[in-house]
Order: sequence, then C-alpha cells, then structure tokens
Amino acid sequence: MVPICVAFPPGKMPNIYNALVVKGRDTVGQPINVTCEVQQLLGNNRVRAVAMSATDGLTRGMDVIDTGAPLSVPVRGATLGRIFNVLGEPIDNLGPVDNSTTFPIHRSAPAFIQLDTKLSIFETGIKVVDLLAPYRLRRNLSNEPHSFVYVRSPLMRRGWGKLEPNSYSDEYERN
Repeated sequence: MVPICVAFPPGKMPNIYNALVVKGRDTVGQPINVTCEVQQLLGNNRVRAVAMSATDGLTRGMDVIDTGAPLSVPVRGATLGRIFNVLGEPIDNLGPVDNSTTFPIHRSAPAFIQLDTKLSIFETGIKVVDLLAPYRLRRNLSNEPHSFVYVRSPLMRRGWGKLEPNSYSDEYERN
C-alpha cells in the first residue's frame, strides 16, 4: 500500500474514505487501473490516498476519478467459502460473486443495545479442540501471538504438560 498525493480542482474535494480510481496507460502503453482510498485532506485542494494495488507505471499528471463512495465489498451468503482481495474482487477462480449486497469497509460500530451478551461456543471443526478446549464466540483472540497457544494452554491446565508461571499463556488466561 503506497501513499499517493492527488490534487483536485477547487470545490471538487473528495471525502475521507472515498474511493479514487486512476485509469490510463503507462509509458509503455500498458493499461493502468489503480483504486485508492482517501486517507487525509492535506489542504490546498490536495489529498493523500492509499493505493490498494500495485502502482507500477503511475506518473504525475494522470487523471483521477472520485467515485463519490467508499470502498465497498460484497457480504452475506454469497461470500462464504470464497477468497477476495482488498477490493472485494474474488481471486479464487470460482467465478463472479453476487454483488447485490455490499457494505463499505469502514462502518460505525453497532450501538451498545444491539450487541449480543449471551455466551455461545465457537466451533472450530477440529473435534479435539472443540471437546477439550472450547472457545467462547466473540472473545478477542487477536492478542495471541501464535495460534498454538489456544490449544496449548487448556491442555496444560488439564495436566498434559508443564505450565510455567508468568508465561504469556498464563497471563492471557487470567485476563
């Protein structure tokens, strides 16, 4: 992801998070199609955007189009089991995706009243993990540096290994 500075005519400034599209040809004549996202308004009718793909061939003076909308990706059932790039385009060679329902990649957090507070178990599909070390759904697992800690800590608590005091996994389980 490369930062790009873009100048716009007065009164035509895009909003933050709007998608910008750079289309044209490079010096060799190859077509260029780069999608960017506005991240910062610099003043003097300039913005700083982040390119979402390779910027090979971009040159000063190329035309930039403000789409007037943020980057959006497909959601719901059509996306299950599929692999997408950052722009929401399928890259798994399984054909196009039904784009009837899309959401912007930047959204507000849900209202507190909309949050679900009941406990439920996250099923991993690995029978041993689901049986011996079940995990609560919606628990923040992103603080773990390695996924093996998820399995190791509960197994060690059951006596199938030595749990060292003050280890990272011990601190994690106390929190």
